[in-house]
Amino acid sequence: MTPMMVVMTTMMMRVGLMMRDPPNDRAGDPSWFVEVNLFISLFHSLSLLLLETRISCFWILCYDRIFYHVMVTS
Repeated sequence: MTPMMVVMTTMMMRVGLMMRDPPNDRAGDPSWFVEVNLFISLFHSLSLLLLETRISCFWILCYDRIFYHVMVTS
């Protein structure tokens, strides 16, 4: 599995979880979202360690911030 495949897998996991179980459905119980986010962030950290180029790391971090903003504000 190449580093980029690992990164793409974690991105798809995040999007899939967002579509399956949006944060607004369980606004009173945010603990599930924190746990899921922490778990997927660990995958992101591992994938960043595997990446060879700084440009890829930059785009992954940009994606991560945009995703977080969309999840929190929607």
